[in-house]
Formats: sequence, structure tokens, C-alpha cells
Amino acid sequence: MIKFVIDTSAVTDPRLRQLFGVEELWQVVEKYLELMALSKLKLGFSFYTTPSVMKEIKGFLERSQGPPEVISKLGVWIMVKDVSQTEVKIPARVFLEYVAEVKRRLDKGLRVAEESTRKAMEGGEIGEHIRSLREKYREATRKGLLDSVADLEAAVLALELGAVLVTNDEGLCKMASKLGVTCIDPLTFVKTLEEYLNLIKKA
Repeated sequence: MIKFVIDTSAVTDPRLRQLFGVEELWQVVEKYLELMALSKLKLGFSFYTTPSVMKEIKGFLERSQGPPEVISKLGVWIMVKDVSQTEVKIPARVFLEYVAEVKRRLDKGLRVAEESTRKAMEGGEIGEHIRSLREKYREATRKGLLDSVADLEAAVLALELGAVLVTNDEGLCKMASKLGVTCIDPLTFVKTLEEYLNLIKKA
């Protein structure tokens, strides 16, 4: 039985709207849940997430005025599992490499801030300097780096369950891969479920 752990980005990835031919996030979730339901009932697949990720997904749906019946179905087909008390073995190497990467990123962010300050001192519109600093700082310190508790929980849950992690988050996928967890992006996830379901029909 194949298990999947769903990350927030697995649902909110904007490419899914084009894939499903819909315009609203709740319609993406509705299509997702239809595929999950069929995959669980016909193939025995199971789908999990953490409380923090489920809260994030529901928050996105509520803010986009998703129908209550769609939101309520999330808990039917996606099982929520708390990992706060989970005991898993993680190689020390993973933490050492992560801390070294965080330090490298912070140093890079400091250089970005210094350069931005120099440019601001030369003149120009302060709002533009701030926007540029935000973009460059985020690029230097966060892109491709695990940077949230929710993401770490998703990686730990996938490790605990021996599940495939569904995410388009580069930093989360890098960390998960170091833990021995297989990652697939949302589009591949959808196509995988559809392919398995098509094989069942042909059998």
C-alpha cells in the first residue's frame, strides 16, 4: 500500500488550476479529493498530513471562500497525524549540513543588506530600495532552504510512515531527500494517481 504525505504546496501550486482546467483553489481541492477517494477505495492508497499543514490548507480555502462541504471533506480522505511526540532517527550529518547552510545563508543575507544600504545612501526612492532589499534578502536566505516548522513536520511524518512526500517546495524536498524520503511534485502526484487508476480500468 502506497502512502503519501501532503504538504501545503501540494494543494496551492498554481499550476494545478491549469492542469484541472479550473479557476478557484477550492475547485483544485475538489478534484484532488475525488482522485484521492478513488485511489483509496480502488487501490488502497492512503493520504496523510500534519495538523499544521491541514490548518494552512483550510486557511487558504476559507480565505478564498471555498464551500464548507469541500473543506469538511479534507478530513475524510486526508488523515491528520501529529508528529510532535514522534521519535525518529535522523543522522547527525543532516543537522550539521543544515546548520552550516543556514550560517552560509545568513552571511549572504548580511552582504545583501550591506549592499542595499550603500545604494540607499547614494540616493533614490526609499520604497524601491526596500522592495529590492526584500526580494534579494529572501532569495539569499530562504529560497531552497527548509524554513518552517510545518515543512519539517511534513518531512518527519513522511519519514515515520515510509511515505512519498508531495511538495513543490525546493527546500523541503532537499531536506526530505537527505532523510531518505522520496519527493514528487504536485503535477507528478496527480498524473501518478491517474495512471494507476487507468491501469485498474484496463485490468
